[in-house]
Amino acid sequence: MVSEFLNKQFGPHIIKELKKPQGILILNKDLSLETLSKYLGFRKKIIAVGDRTVTKLISFGIVPDISVIDGYERRKKQYGLSIKEALVSLIPYNKLVLMTAQNPSGTISFDSVTKIKKSLKIKNRVVLEISGEEDLLVLPYILLAQYGSVILYGQPLRGMVVVDVTTAIREKTKRLIGVLDSD
Repeated sequence: MVSEFLNKQFGPHIIKELKKPQGILILNKDLSLETLSKYLGFRKKIIAVGDRTVTKLISFGIVPDISVIDGYERRKKQYGLSIKEALVSLIPYNKLVLMTAQNPSGTISFDSVTKIKKSLKIKNRVVLEISGEEDLLVLPYILLAQYGSVILYGQPLRGMVVVDVTTAIREKTKRLIGVLDSD
């Protein structure tokens, strides 16, 4: 299922489609602990993709089960206390697994999917640090995460997207892959 788009370069029409929220968009002006709590309830896993998303969740006192970061925000290197350092300071040493993966911009690499699969099996919290770009890694998480998990990611300049891992979103993601295969 995921192997269908490994290491492929995403074309402009697919990137355009992926820039649309793939779940519920919570606008920046409405983003609060109270609003997020409505979506996070009793989840199998809370997966956050993107440095700003992880930072925002931490600011609300929410530590994701899996945090996928690359040290950049809107293609600009972040300086100061890194998200990884913040997470390491919040989570006891024996309750955190640090992982790294290579994922070139505009692709989903074999290395990143291998690490995603591994991250989903780990009971402790995970920080998956990406060398390259993490944006598209929402897709394999949608396909591989346990039903009942939630994936959060940023919608640049608009807010945060909440994706419930359901059959419907998996089917939508598979249709997107089908479009890829017809390029």
